[in-house]
Amino acid sequence: MTAFVPSSQVQKIRRSIRHPVVDADGHILEFLPVMREIAEELSDRRTADAMMTLLSDRTARVRSTDRSNRRSAGMWRGSWWGVPAANTVDRATTTLPRLLYNRLDELGIDFQFLYPTLGLLVFLVRDRELRRLMARSFNTYYASVFEGVRDRLEPAAVIPMHTPQEAVEEMRFAVSALGLRTVVMSGVIPRPLPGGGLEGAIWLDTIGHGGDHDYDPVWRECERLRVVPTFHGTGMGWGSRTSPDNYVYNHLGSFSAACEACCRSIIMGGAASRFPNLSWMFLEGGVTWAAQLQADLIEHFEKRNHVAVSQYDPRRIDWTLMNSLFAEYATGRLTKSEQPSDVWVPYLSDPGDGDPTQDDFADSGVTSPEQFLERFRSFYFGCEPDDRLCAVAFDERLNPRGSRLNAVFSSDIGHWDVQDAREVLSEVWSLREESLLSEEDFRRLMFGNVVESFTRMDPGFFDGTAIAAAVSDSIS
Repeated sequence: MTAFVPSSQVQKIRRSIRHPVVDADGHILEFLPVMREIAEELSDRRTADAMMTLLSDRTARVRSTDRSNRRSAGMWRGSWWGVPAANTVDRATTTLPRLLYNRLDELGIDFQFLYPTLGLLVFLVRDRELRRLMARSFNTYYASVFEGVRDRLEPAAVIPMHTPQEAVEEMRFAVSALGLRTVVMSGVIPRPLPGGGLEGAIWLDTIGHGGDHDYDPVWRECERLRVVPTFHGTGMGWGSRTSPDNYVYNHLGSFSAACEACCRSIIMGGAASRFPNLSWMFLEGGVTWAAQLQADLIEHFEKRNHVAVSQYDPRRIDWTLMNSLFAEYATGRLTKSEQPSDVWVPYLSDPGDGDPTQDDFADSGVTSPEQFLERFRSFYFGCEPDDRLCAVAFDERLNPRGSRLNAVFSSDIGHWDVQDAREVLSEVWSLREESLLSEEDFRRLMFGNVVESFTRMDPGFFDGTAIAAAVSDSIS
């Protein structure tokens, strides 16, 4: 058997810390021949062929379409050459759970949550039956190939969110029938615009506010099954991220955009208030967007809650004072104009636009700035090893009212931004060496926050795992 020995740097780091390292987000590269076998067992050869064609030929369709026609077809350049190749061991590690299991000590990781690669394509499939077959096939695959290594590796079930019923049914199958305990969802569903039109014309349903469906049944099922709703979407294909030929242009900031849209919707739509016992996890987007969103929500609330916004009611203008100020200070052409009281300028100041009883925060269930801070204490944010700005999460000087955000270490092992899996621990440790993180900050990032997110929902989540004793000590 090949020996995978930790580097001197990994050994030094592990001697310097007194807690396990939990990776909240590594990746699986699914082995397609086995996927095809499972799909055929669950359906038939023709349907399995259709699934394999979609998985194998997605980027080929973009390449084969003339560039001038890509926009009208809603085509944008997705990832290419996105997984390890020259580093063949890492490529195999992504696909073979037993190999990854044997390498964990070499990587300096004690326990790892693993999310799909090809399985994330489920979120983009519009055909309902094909989408459901794909989700079920992927989840059956994860439960099968990770058998025997679950004490240190926990794969996530992919849950399509196109309708609440679909999501609930697949969660029940994945958790109750297959025994998977972690789920991944897309928090934003691109839906075709009503009435047809261009193939690529979509609107974005953020599942918490202003959509066509009530997703509360999904959150209730998460509570019942004691699973953390985890979001791993992308903003590629939205707004300005629709380049037909430049993946990096589309990719920059795309995960943050998807995380922010979903989180904002969950808050403003009130799901976070109605389900205060849930943990909510947002992966691969870092934490700076969350810091901005938390600060913006508080600032907007302070100035546009249903009481404060009344100060902008145009009916409260003192026209006598306004006329006198014009008379005293108007110069040039302004002196020849009519008195302000005789001319109504409705833009942004029309009494008919507003309603004294309207409350933009009513659906959120939030009635004070402090309640926004409470909601964010239930949110957890995946930060990759090279993300120096994860330190923002722990900076009480920057965050409103001395708050801290729940950043969690997310290696992204298996994808192109990890050139060598052996370096992820050293990369994040550099923040500790540069004093950007305190000892306690590092412990929260690498262990405490992710453990808290799952044990809030299920105190026994880590029972029987390699880190059970450390988890028990940390929550006792």
